[in-house]
Amino acid sequence: MRFIFILKIHLLFVLLSLFVISCGSANVKDGANDPTPNQKIVASAKNLAYECPDYFIPLNVFNPNNLIKSTKGTVAWTPSSLVGSSYSIDSKDSYIRRLTNASIPNQTSYEEYKQIDDAGFPGRFWYDINNVYREYPEKKYQAGFVCYGFVARAMKDAGITIENEPVNSIYYLLYQCTEITEINTDNVKPGDFVVYNIAGDAKWDHMAIITKVNSNDPENWEVISSYGIVEQFEYGVKKTKLGAFQGVGDGGIFQYWNPDWVFEYKIYTNREI
Repeated sequence: MRFIFILKIHLLFVLLSLFVISCGSANVKDGANDPTPNQKIVASAKNLAYECPDYFIPLNVFNPNNLIKSTKGTVAWTPSSLVGSSYSIDSKDSYIRRLTNASIPNQTSYEEYKQIDDAGFPGRFWYDINNVYREYPEKKYQAGFVCYGFVARAMKDAGITIENEPVNSIYYLLYQCTEITEINTDNVKPGDFVVYNIAGDAKWDHMAIITKVNSNDPENWEVISSYGIVEQFEYGVKKTKLGAFQGVGDGGIFQYWNPDWVFEYKIYTNREI
């Protein structure tokens, strides 16, 4: 009897040990699979690049026939960060709903979008007959993301709190969100941000999210951003390389490149450094 009792105690100890080990392994596995904030930012950015409705690219001097239509499933670019009747950063659900509400059956041009409540479509800049700089459509009827609005939306969708909203410029996002800090290129991870000065005027002109650090040359790193480049008939979110925002002679996408322009960039992160 004593032997049987000891054997039962031994078996109970073995089973308890296996339970503790299995629970510990499960915890380690769950922890390893839990994405970091940076990984969430990348996933959020990519989520805005698919499963969205087609949209027409606005009429401009490079697109006089107004027949160009984006069929890539991405969200559109728009010149304002705060859009819609609530004047806030768009979301994917809001963008899809408002673009759908603005569209009409058998639509053939940008000019056919409806301007009604809870509707929106890609915005553009234009000059009126008195050469006054205006937006069309007005912010209430714009849908989509300017470059820094896209970054802010990816951060928000990743669960990152942005202080001092609303975000209305690259500078505001960089310098009023206290957890974003500048870093060196040797400390970059996917989910960090890159800002560009293109015009050579010491002002940031564009912002993107780094989604892949795939070489020793930062210009070859993969980035995703929202931009409105009429020269390339691009008007929304696109995955490209960090060095794309310069002249074609230097590996960029701009056919026209002013000799006075520069290619300058800096990297920022939301990570603790």
